[in-house]
Amino acid sequence: MGHSIGTVKVINEVEGLRKRAEVVAKRIDSKNQANSFYLILLSAALHDIGKGSEKYQQSVKLENGECKASFYMHEVISSSIIFAALEEMNEKEVRELFNSENYHEKASILVYCPLLHHYSMERIEEFLNRSLSISNYSGPIVKGLTDAIEVILNGGGFMSKPNVKPLSDKIISIVKGLEGNREKLEEKVRNLKHKFIVKGMLRNKPLMQSYYLTSLVSSTLGLINIADTLEASCSRKVKENLGEQRKRRYSEQLLSELNERDLCERLDSKRGI
Repeated sequence: MGHSIGTVKVINEVEGLRKRAEVVAKRIDSKNQANSFYLILLSAALHDIGKGSEKYQQSVKLENGECKASFYMHEVISSSIIFAALEEMNEKEVRELFNSENYHEKASILVYCPLLHHYSMERIEEFLNRSLSISNYSGPIVKGLTDAIEVILNGGGFMSKPNVKPLSDKIISIVKGLEGNREKLEEKVRNLKHKFIVKGMLRNKPLMQSYYLTSLVSSTLGLINIADTLEASCSRKVKENLGEQRKRRYSEQLLSELNERDLCERLDSKRGI
């Protein structure tokens, strides 16, 4: 929960990232830049909800300073849930969520960014071409994930926006139906694979066939990945996790280039540490 909220805060609070996010938002939809900026933040807030799976939750622990959590394929679960929620919303709700008549690109960004936030298109090709049982790696969704999602959306300031309520309601309803049910989880993953990745968002062009959409997703994804890396690095520093020196050096370089060397201290103060 804290990591997802923190990732949103990093994009908002790091001036260099916020300005780049505003540029990307204008490129996504120049007529509705504010809504597009908000879309970037919403993607960041939802990117890790797939970690609410049994095996991930069982494996979240520190062992000799090294994280032993099982992250494998959590991004697929996150995107499967988001896509399922968008599919269940009616057209009016989707148009209002994205404040646009041409909402297909924005909807695609909201699904693709969580899906690709750790891996490249090569990994998606592997996902498409292999018959993977995601639940074998993840286990079913655990009880309590709905509460965590509500905390994330509240913490990111999304629940106060009426146009987000249909999306959040659908996500929570879907997650409740997935609790402890491997078969339903596999069904949502198959739906993502065949109806979204292969055919494209609501019969729009798939990512692999659209340079424009690929460019928008890549730009948005870059922002989320940097914010994700910085927030995780600051959190590990607080927990005195000493096992990832290379990632720490990369984060310190990013903070230096962004002139944000005190970011971790600022985040710590907001956590009350």
